[in-house]
Amino acid sequence: MWYEHAAEQATDNERRMHEAYRSRQKWKAALVEAVLGHEPKGTGGCTCGASESPCTSVRIVDATNRGITREIERLGGLSRRALEAELYGDDPWRINLILDDDPAAGRSAPAA
Repeated sequence: MWYEHAAEQATDNERRMHEAYRSRQKWKAALVEAVLGHEPKGTGGCTCGASESPCTSVRIVDATNRGITREIERLGGLSRRALEAELYGDDPWRINLILDDDPAAGRSAPAA
């Protein structure tokens, strides 16, 4: 009986761990996609319309956690296909964001 209880507990703990990883991955994907939509324009502004780049949205992420900023910069250098594979993998909640195989940064918003 104690063995069954321990096995059930271990299974439940593993399920909760996987749920936490999936949740973290969804937040990571959302944050990366949002920040990559704030690329500098040639005029010195941001693609979101702010007059300066980095805009407030990007500066907030950087001020909150520089490690996250560095990870987003790394991911922004990947091709769109590689970025999608890293952020979404084969999960069923994955959305098709492949535009082409250029670097992901600068591809999430149309050039102005």
